[in-house]
Parts: sequence; C-alpha cells; structure tokens
Amino acid sequence: GRPDAPAAPGLRGVGERAAGVDPAQIEGVILGHANGAGEETRSGGRMPVLLAGPRRSIPGVRVTRLERELTEYVRREEYPVATVPVEELPGHAEIWTLPPAEVHVHLGDLLTRLGRPSEARGHFHDALELEPRHPEALSGLAFLEDLTGSPGEAAVLHREAIEAGPRTALPWLRYGRHLLSRRNDAKSPAQAERLAEEVRAALARAVALDPDFAEARAVLGQAHLFGDADPRRGVPLLEQALEALPLRMDLVFHLVQLHIKAHDIPRARARIE
Repeated sequence: GRPDAPAAPGLRGVGERAAGVDPAQIEGVILGHANGAGEETRSGGRMPVLLAGPRRSIPGVRVTRLERELTEYVRREEYPVATVPVEELPGHAEIWTLPPAEVHVHLGDLLTRLGRPSEARGHFHDALELEPRHPEALSGLAFLEDLTGSPGEAAVLHREAIEAGPRTALPWLRYGRHLLSRRNDAKSPAQAERLAEEVRAALARAVALDPDFAEARAVLGQAHLFGDADPRRGVPLLEQALEALPLRMDLVFHLVQLHIKAHDIPRARARIE
C-alpha cells in the first residue's frame, strides 16, 4: 500500500514528543520510502505531514530532492562561508560547511538505500579520491560487496575501514554484521567463539559511538545468541531496540530466543502471547 498513511502516526508521535518546539522553526520533513508507480509516487514527505496534522505549514521533502540537493552541493567549485559578529550569536553557535568527501559518502549511502549500487560505488570512490583512507567510504564499498555476494572482497574492505578509525557507528555495525554472516565459516568451536567475541566487540563499539542507534543495539543483542555469551546481557539491548523499533517482529523473535537460551520460559511465552 501507499507509504503515507502508515508514516503519519510516526510523525504525529514525533510532534507529541517535541511539544515544546515551535512548528514554525521546523523547515522540513525528510522521509524516505521505496514505492511503485502511479498514485504511490505522490510526495512521500508532504502527504504524511498532511495526514498527521495539524501542523500543515511544514513542507515535506522526498529523498529524491535530498539526492538532488546533495549532488548540486558536491558539484560546487566554491562553498559559502558566513561571517557573523560574535555579539550577535545567541549563546553557542557553530557555522560550518560539509566537506565534499562527506557529501559523496552521504550520497553513496543514500543511493545504496535506493537500490542503485553502481552510482553509490562511484560516490564512495570519489570520496576516496579526496580522502584516500576515508573509513565511511571504505565501509560503504564493503557493504556493497556484502550485498552483491562477494564476502571475500567485503572482508578486506571492512578491515581497511576499521583500521582507518571510523568516526561514526555505521562502519562498526556493518563490520559486526559482516562477521555475524560468516559465523558458519568457523572451522572449530574455538574459532567460532573467537568470531562471536569479535562480533560483539564491533557492535559494542557501534553502540558506544552512538548510544541512540537502535539497530546497533538490536544486532548486539542478537549476537548474544551465539557462543558462550550470557543471553541475559542481550535481553535489555533488544528490549531497548524494540522500544525504538516497535514494529520489528524479528526483534521479538530474537528476544524470545534469548529468553529460551537463558531458560526463562515464562518470559519467552509471554513475548509470544
């Protein structure tokens, strides 16, 4: 079905949580969705705002517009710099422009999500031309190799990304997921346990860099299903992720598995019911 109706309650909830924010200060709503054709291609940002109401003066922004604006930004030869007298600054303020390499990485991530891997790959390579060991660009390329079924090439790029020192949580999440996907390659129980420990270490690093990253918490919680990990340590991680991602039934499934591994059958049954 169309994405606007199910998106409206989420926007309404965000508005309720930000009750102290003046709607006039909100410049736009950026909402991405994968859709078909015809009626479904109506504004993926504007329609949920109208349905959520009553703040109808807020424009909706589709991902296609975000892509266009990022592309136009990165093609500039000069970047604007604003000069503001110190006495006019309200408290602490910071004015900065996004470096071109970062814009290419954001475009690469966006195009990856839109299912356009060839274009995404080009932007990741453009970022590496500007900054040869850009960890997020290397991670983006590694993720594309994972998506296209080339785990060997992905492993090399993931390792390079981690060695380059990621500044964000996403490369650590991708690396942890990559290792998790290769857990069946272990040749012995000892090797499997070392791999499980490496998975949890990578995902813990992602959570440390971004404690609000629900997906990282979810995968870290799931990783406690493997090896000798204490499943009780994974339960709160998945519960916290489920609070942020309440429609993710796969998280409920993993949570039930953790309860079973911990021999807590009543809680497992309660989750199922």
